[in-house]
Amino acid sequence: MKDTTTGVTAGPYSYTIAVDSAVTLPAPNPATLGPGSLSLPYTGTVVATGGSGNYSWTVTGLPSNSLNYSATVGTLTISGTPTSVAAVSFGVTVKDTTTNISAGPYIYTVPIYGTLTLPAPNPASLGPANANSAYSGNISVAGGSGNYSWTVTGLPSDSLNYSASGGTLRISGTPASATTVSFNASVKDTSTNTTAGPYTFTIAVYSGLALPAPNPTSLPAGYTSVPYTGTIGASGGSGNYSWQATGLSDNLSASPSGGTLTIGGTPGSAPVTVMFNVTLTDTSTNATLTQNGYSIVIATQLQ
Repeated sequence: MKDTTTGVTAGPYSYTIAVDSAVTLPAPNPATLGPGSLSLPYTGTVVATGGSGNYSWTVTGLPSNSLNYSATVGTLTISGTPTSVAAVSFGVTVKDTTTNISAGPYIYTVPIYGTLTLPAPNPASLGPANANSAYSGNISVAGGSGNYSWTVTGLPSDSLNYSASGGTLRISGTPASATTVSFNASVKDTSTNTTAGPYTFTIAVYSGLALPAPNPTSLPAGYTSVPYTGTIGASGGSGNYSWQATGLSDNLSASPSGGTLTIGGTPGSAPVTVMFNVTLTDTSTNATLTQNGYSIVIATQLQ
């Protein structure tokens, strides 16, 4: 620069201007903050980029009773322990204090999911089974984001297996013998990285249902016009039974009581062979057994 009056010149000097990139925040969608879980500690971050590196943060809308924020240079940390299931939305602005340029405000959302839980093993959440009968039982998870990963150990691979579909774990197969099957199950919410379990679940496996074979004849013969009583006894299963008899005739009927089916009545005056079928159901396991071809010979009584 030259003073035109005095003719004195200053300079030349070299000046520099630092040109920083624009300060930016990550877009709220897709979400940059992971989800949280009810009553569990939460931490998430929003990171600013660009600018001079000298930042001032403004945050509005956080529920002060559960989530707070702290800022360290270019990182905003959201932390706390959520107290309710909700979608927490709040505004964020970052200002480059050197250039006075701001980014935002942006609205960020933190989804807070219910606590991840599995049903308590006791009382048993899985029903009992019968040996040599098809079995299926479910364990259902509650809470979480809906994105689950299951881990199961200890199932007897030769008889029972598991499959998972979303929040349901299915145990199925055909147990080979009467026993108590114990196994461990845990579930992880892959969105929140929280886990429930492992818990030890048990399945009581009862012996298979059994009825006496129709032949040789398991029911005594009767006589015309004489009151008749005969019984069929069940074994196996849980001991909780439901009976059904079909085909009875000649004034005979079935009366169940626990593990015994009583056939009674007063046959007519003509000799006959009464044929009928019996279905036994274990009401605890829903396993069924049907025996066809029971027979009662009703003869004429000798005088």
